Amino acid sequence: MEDSRTSDRLEDGKEGPAKSGRRRAWPGHGDVQAELFPGRRSRKPEGGRPTARDVAREAGVSPTAVSFVLTGTHPEKVSAATRQRVLEAVERLGYRPNRLARSLRTCRTGAIGVLLTDIKHPLLARTVSGIQQVARQHGYHVILHNTTFNPEAEREALQFLADLLVDGIIFVSTSTWGDDSVLLEWTQTPLVLINRALSERTGVPLTLPRVRVDYRTGAEEAVLHLAEQGCRRIAYVGAVMTGPGASLAATERYAGYRDALARVGLPYLPELVHVSPSNWPGWEDGSQAVQSFLAYGFDGLYAVNDYAAAGAISMILRAGLRVPQDVAVVGNDNTDVASHHSPRITSVDPNWEEAGAVALRLLQQFLENARGGHRTQRRAPGQVTEATGNEEVANIESGAMGATGGDGDGRVAQLGDGSHLISRDGVVAIRPRLVVRESSLRVG
Repeated sequence: MEDSRTSDRLEDGKEGPAKSGRRRAWPGHGDVQAELFPGRRSRKPEGGRPTARDVAREAGVSPTAVSFVLTGTHPEKVSAATRQRVLEAVERLGYRPNRLARSLRTCRTGAIGVLLTDIKHPLLARTVSGIQQVARQHGYHVILHNTTFNPEAEREALQFLADLLVDGIIFVSTSTWGDDSVLLEWTQTPLVLINRALSERTGVPLTLPRVRVDYRTGAEEAVLHLAEQGCRRIAYVGAVMTGPGASLAATERYAGYRDALARVGLPYLPELVHVSPSNWPGWEDGSQAVQSFLAYGFDGLYAVNDYAAAGAISMILRAGLRVPQDVAVVGNDNTDVASHHSPRITSVDPNWEEAGAVALRLLQQFLENARGGHRTQRRAPGQVTEATGNEEVANIESGAMGATGGDGDGRVAQLGDGSHLISRDGVVAIRPRLVVRESSLRVG
């Protein structure tokens, strides 16, 4: 029940029950704001943006009442009439709360910093989309910063975001490997990594929250699908696996290809393996690979991205072969190239949106419980389901699950719906899914 005496004191411009100590004035604003409602009479101050005290004078209530209304605290102490008067005064004056002052009081800004190693990379756009969707649900605002694979730019970006007092930072990488010394120096703001491997040699704590796509399992599922379609000589078009341009994704996809062949008893044929010198094979790589494969004969092909798969299909058709009747093809990343190509290309979707969403939830949990102790729930393997456009979407089965870092105190991290979560080597991993289309689906 509302305290009528307190409400009366708030409404007539007086403070509520007496409190010991000095009263803190509500912080003001510094910039001039245009009049939002010309013609209306108000006591809007001249020469500066309105403050909460200006709102209180305009509404004829106390500053405390304004604070209660704007922050949503102690609703039982403010009558409906008082609340309405305050809101109308806020509208007339064009008042906006001082977020900086509020963050200094609460030690929270409601902002999340996101560092990208390559803002032009198409998959990172999906990751940011996943981050923003969850951030919006929980009232966070996202600040993006591109580092272009430059360690010094990474240091500057981390410090810049810290100076902005962001609540946490999500670091999204496409290269997997990077200068870990940047992370070793960083201790100020909660940090979650996406697609970033850590080396024990650098001394960076391996319990640092990390999220990544399980590329190895995704590649294995792609090759197993080709075997199920009757393919017996399966070729591989991959990316560089050694040197400065190498990535863990390329290495894991190659390993997944080998795993699947061994699992179903198919031969590994070196003459059917083409590794591009680039870390992002393109149309030409796929086309050139098929030119060399034709001399040895093959009936299936897995490429590490959809662009290489499209190039491979083009050369297969030029050679007078049919797709998928003669050669079934699977790509990777499930880009627009796969869905708009003719024939449409079966592709492994890495679920980068899910990676972004999980990273944001992991960061949120870290903020709510600084002591950590994150563990994932065990999830049943996904089932093949029907999708639009006559596509089949298969969640890839995972191996055994385990802890994802922390001190293992048994608390369970609610990181999402869990449909794509698995655990590998103490890292929260994301299950890829195989989107089956005409390029590999043999009828009968």
